[in-house]
Amino acid sequence: MRVTLNMIYGQSVYNLNNQYEQFFKQNKIVSSGKRINSPSDDPVDMVKILGLRSLGKSLDQYKKNIDNGTTWLRYTESALSSAEKIFVDAKVLAEQMATGTYSKEQRQLLSVQAEQLFEQLMQVGNTKIVDKYLFSGYKTDTKTFTKDTNFNIEYHGDDNNIKVSISQSTRVAINTTGQRAFLDKTNVFDVLRGLHAALQNDDQEAVQNALPQINDALKQIVKERSIVGTSINQMESAEIMNESFDFKTEELLSDTEDADILNAVTELEERELVFQATLKSTAMITGLSLLNYI
Repeated sequence: MRVTLNMIYGQSVYNLNNQYEQFFKQNKIVSSGKRINSPSDDPVDMVKILGLRSLGKSLDQYKKNIDNGTTWLRYTESALSSAEKIFVDAKVLAEQMATGTYSKEQRQLLSVQAEQLFEQLMQVGNTKIVDKYLFSGYKTDTKTFTKDTNFNIEYHGDDNNIKVSISQSTRVAINTTGQRAFLDKTNVFDVLRGLHAALQNDDQEAVQNALPQINDALKQIVKERSIVGTSINQMESAEIMNESFDFKTEELLSDTEDADILNAVTELEERELVFQATLKSTAMITGLSLLNYI
């Protein structure tokens, strides 16, 4: 086969372009610090990288859900703790007023304390985080409780759980509702309203009858508080697990896509030498013509 100048020129340009492409690719590895910068660099590992990045984004979202959910749960637990204290105080008040050692005037005077406990419980029931009501279920923009002049309570929320994903397979309720905490088995507001009325009317027997109702109200609130506490523990465990997964994911991602910079720089220098040599060789070959021999 006869070798023509066109064939020599074509092969030289091809070699030059190929060496330039290799040099450019290695330069990109050094500048980015990544061994894989496009799917064509390593299709198999690129699939793995995309999967790890997707997992990383999911873990970031789980972390946000855990942080926000834990905040909501801690506010709820704090509110229920306040409600629990209200009924501990109500129990002490009822136990004192149930004895025959207090006069009518004293009971009527201390009925104000029962009214104050009722108002405190209203404030607890309408607890907000920024502009969201804790105990209104899905209806977080709606004030949870209102009362009329006779201390009758109306609930304006619903009985839905707000759930968030804390892992690929786990969703956790981050709330309890006013229905479950304050109204379901025992209407805790009615308990305090009854205590207030009994003291105002100097009805010692009614005060005595209020004691088991106060205990029931206290048990109901303690139960809901324990449920919230369990959810907080679940959130804390998930946070630890997600942090471990996140670390492992970042480690795997780094092992898969990051370049060994020292080796990459060495190879870049080698590619540069080869490219410069090819460039010089190509310049010499493309400079050839018959005129050089005339």
